[in-house]
Amino acid sequence: MGLFTKLLSLAGVDVASLDALTLFRWVALLLFTRWMFTTLYKWKFSPTAKVPGPWFAGLGSFDFYFRLFSDKNYQVIHERHLQYGPVIRMGTRMVSISDGKLAKELLSTHRYRKPAAKYRDIFQVLLPNIFTTADPDFHRQRKRLLMPAFTWPTLRRMEETITGAGTRPLLAKFHALAQNGQPFSVNLSTEFLGLTFDVIMRLAFGESLNLIQDNDSEVFGWFGSLLRYMVITRTFSFLKDKPVPYLPMVHQGYLSKRNVVALALRKIRERQAYLATLDRSDPKVEVPQDVLQIMLDAQDPETGANLNTEQVASEAIVQMVAGTDTTSLALCWTVYAILRHPSCGERVINEVLTEFPLHAANESDIIEYDHVKARLPYLTAVIQESLRVYPPVASSLARVVPKGGLTTGEHFLPAGCTVSFSPYAINRSPLMWSQPEEFVPERWLAPEAEMDPGCKVGTLSFLSGPRACIGRNLALMEIHVTIANLIRHFHWEFAEPRFADLEPSEHVMLHVKDNEFRVKFTPRTPELLS
Repeated sequence: MGLFTKLLSLAGVDVASLDALTLFRWVALLLFTRWMFTTLYKWKFSPTAKVPGPWFAGLGSFDFYFRLFSDKNYQVIHERHLQYGPVIRMGTRMVSISDGKLAKELLSTHRYRKPAAKYRDIFQVLLPNIFTTADPDFHRQRKRLLMPAFTWPTLRRMEETITGAGTRPLLAKFHALAQNGQPFSVNLSTEFLGLTFDVIMRLAFGESLNLIQDNDSEVFGWFGSLLRYMVITRTFSFLKDKPVPYLPMVHQGYLSKRNVVALALRKIRERQAYLATLDRSDPKVEVPQDVLQIMLDAQDPETGANLNTEQVASEAIVQMVAGTDTTSLALCWTVYAILRHPSCGERVINEVLTEFPLHAANESDIIEYDHVKARLPYLTAVIQESLRVYPPVASSLARVVPKGGLTTGEHFLPAGCTVSFSPYAINRSPLMWSQPEEFVPERWLAPEAEMDPGCKVGTLSFLSGPRACIGRNLALMEIHVTIANLIRHFHWEFAEPRFADLEPSEHVMLHVKDNEFRVKFTPRTPELLS
């Protein structure tokens, strides 16, 4: 109180004569004045003061929280870029960039690190992992151990496991719902989340929970609660890792987090116990072909290090958190785009049914990923365009400016400032794309000389550079195989007219509004072979 007493004395106030309430009011006024002065000073003289943007972007955290709780952060950022340019002010020490070339240049190196506290506070469930770490050396070492699980040769060996946990049971469920060939409707938000959940559970935990058939599983609820907990503690980090019974949603998330960790550790120890019963020196002995096994067997070629049980659990959990919603949302938005644009839908359906006609003799066959890529170029273009227009992670991919600062155009940002990349804004930037707001799969099929600059640079839907999404190949395999086989087996249409105009809602990822997207499916009649 000594400083406040001196300030009040300088203002001619006799502190000794003040009652407690009056003194409190004076102290509150001085605190408010100090806060106001500091805020205005930063607004006028911070490193981003001369960067274009709305005047209120430099006024502390108000703008951030407004965007965050509006569920339209992705749209607000995109509209500001259209108004103010490719580099805009987002805070006193933060800018957003919508220039795809510059974004990829900055992401091509480990020099621009993740903000350590932000990613640790949101996504670190157990131990530091490949996603949460800001340490380049840790990331390189962990990537050497994990990347072999997600290469194309490995995924091709695991493809039957992947489709056996995902696409096959989904098709079986849908055919069972279509009694006597009758149409039926389902909420694809739920169905696709069950599919991606089962695939990751089978690969990273060693066991599918069959959520495609029963999405009321307790474990499903744990992960849903954990994701909500992450969203809340992203903003209110002081609530993380604390039991708070008076806040039911936070407390349930806290308990779910503990349950998820216990589940991961139990599944890993079950696999370790099973492996202990095998004579792996016998070439006839077969071990499971999945990501969990690869993580348990992984050995760093440079250091000889292995992952211990808790490290494997931490990586398995983050694969579940990062690899389920993102892929299921990509599937939802791809189906939506096909239905929303009938000419595109007609072309992609004709392509699939021409290349892979459904016959009674091959009705149980699955169109495999390599066949999709080799024989269905328009479907591939549709998926690429869907990922451009509706990136599952739409905004706020942040990096910290390193020592030496960053000069972009006429603006200089000193070390410690944050640059943020919005895939939604970059993927729709008129600097990179013709008809940026339109759904045009043909842009991906044009001769290279006629391609949009954005097609050559690529989207940021899976990020870029050394920190690009490690599960990108798995996600692409799931999306291509699932969409191709659903087209082959079923006719689609919106279940109700209201679903023809879906409104995205951003809660960390680009969800469909209220997580409801109902589509009516009618089974196709297999052709008879002559």
